[in-house]
Amino acid sequence: MSDAKIMQTNETVADRADEFVPAPINQESASAVGLLTTAYILMWVAVFVFVLLSFRRLKFLSARMDELEAGLRSADEQSSAKATSGDNT
Repeated sequence: MSDAKIMQTNETVADRADEFVPAPINQESASAVGLLTTAYILMWVAVFVFVLLSFRRLKFLSARMDELEAGLRSADEQSSAKATSGDNT
């Protein structure tokens, strides 16, 4: 073995922490562009799902409001009919 290899194997953690050693060029890693694109797509999917669920909820609430308004009109008509029939007797 050469002296350089012996010195590499005898290094301690403190020795290795003193200097910067760049990663090999051929090593695969996630690029910033890929991560940014993924985050951007996920954000728009979340916004689309939120808007879609909001419209569905709004549709349900609108139908429920229509039911309640119809019930109020029916109750108002019944009370008006009772008041009118009570005046005639």
